[in-house]
Amino acid sequence: MRRFFKIAAAGLAAIAVLGGGGYSGFWFFTASAAQGAIEDWVAARQTEGIEARFDAIAVSGFPGNIFIQIDGLSL
Repeated sequence: MRRFFKIAAAGLAAIAVLGGGGYSGFWFFTASAAQGAIEDWVAARQTEGIEARFDAIAVSGFPGNIFIQIDGLSL
């Protein structure tokens, strides 16, 4: 009986670690994709002849939301 609880506890711990790692990876992948989409959008506007630029992009909000702050955006 005691062995069962050890195995169950180890299984639950493994699920928690894998789940947390999976979510972290998903969050960082999504944040990176959002930042890349903004950079691609600005580059596309520049190829259309529109003067678009920014100084910096900051991504934050982990673990809940994805907040994107764009400094020095001008169109």
